[in-house]
Amino acid sequence: MIAAFRDASQYVRATAARSLTKSFADTSGLRSESVQGLLTRGLIDPDPGVRIQSLHSLGTFHAAAASAAVLPLLEDQSPNVPVEAAATLGELKGQGATELAKIVSGRRSFGLRRAAFLSLARIDSTAFAAVEQAWSTSGDWRLRATAAEAWVYLAPSVLLGARPFLKD
Repeated sequence: MIAAFRDASQYVRATAARSLTKSFADTSGLRSESVQGLLTRGLIDPDPGVRIQSLHSLGTFHAAAASAAVLPLLEDQSPNVPVEAAATLGELKGQGATELAKIVSGRRSFGLRRAAFLSLARIDSTAFAAVEQAWSTSGDWRLRATAAEAWVYLAPSVLLGARPFLKD
């Protein structure tokens, strides 16, 4: 897989990146740091598919230090890369709360705002609380459903309480 990650074909590189997860590294006896370094280099690949697969696999390592390399991809020109970058930040549980909060409150695509909202719940409960009310009480059912999903990351016991979405 490591050799395939360096292949000339974008499809081979994307497939290799998809395979290079924490589980694969552990099972194969590869050093996690080495695989994470390789995946970090995949974040600057010219092909968006390779960047997306690298982000997804990097998230499986749950290494907060990798957040710094992921943050610039929130502004990637390929529309699906920022969505995966936002989701990956939630997996890494490192930095990025400020950037995610801006996306949640901004005028970006619903998919990106949703991924940012869910990740914000995972990495910064205070920043999440500042934007949660607008989603929980929105007239848009998609935002309310996402708010309900986000609460699972924060406090599953709250789901038994009187959250607005329980009466939706």
